[in-house]
Amino acid sequence: MKKTTGIVVASSHPALVKTTEIINGIKKSPVNLLMAGIGMFAAVFAVKESVKLFKKTDEQKAEDDLENDIDNNSLSYPVSYYAQMTDVIQEATDNSGTDTDAIYRVFDKMNNDSDVLQLIKAYGSRWNFFFGVPLGSFTLPQILISEMSNSEISDLNNMLTNKGITIQF
Repeated sequence: MKKTTGIVVASSHPALVKTTEIINGIKKSPVNLLMAGIGMFAAVFAVKESVKLFKKTDEQKAEDDLENDIDNNSLSYPVSYYAQMTDVIQEATDNSGTDTDAIYRVFDKMNNDSDVLQLIKAYGSRWNFFFGVPLGSFTLPQILISEMSNSEISDLNNMLTNKGITIQF
């Protein structure tokens, strides 16, 4: 192991030794250290962002799977109508209390698995609030499980099963 001034080099490779000597030769003033820190932060940020471009998130994979499972020919309504129905669900779950009747009315309009899947897709991931305080971002299944009791979820699942819908919450 070769010791240079300031940094220990575990290799005697000439390029590594030379780079270490250059780094050690830089005046270590607060400004230089700050600039080096900013440069390292920018480099790490750039690498992380580049990796994101090539790596799908779990949420993106789930959206792709959802898209593949929806039979567009089986949808009972225009796609825009599902977005309107998800707005009803969000209003029913915001603030204090949950309007389960409004949720049941929305799901009563579902006629098949593709309708429910399209509703889940249209809901996406939304922020839920309690009197203006953000509680977090939730998908449709997450918000239903969070806002409804076990018996209400069971009633919802029974409603879907009675319609021949296999998706359960």
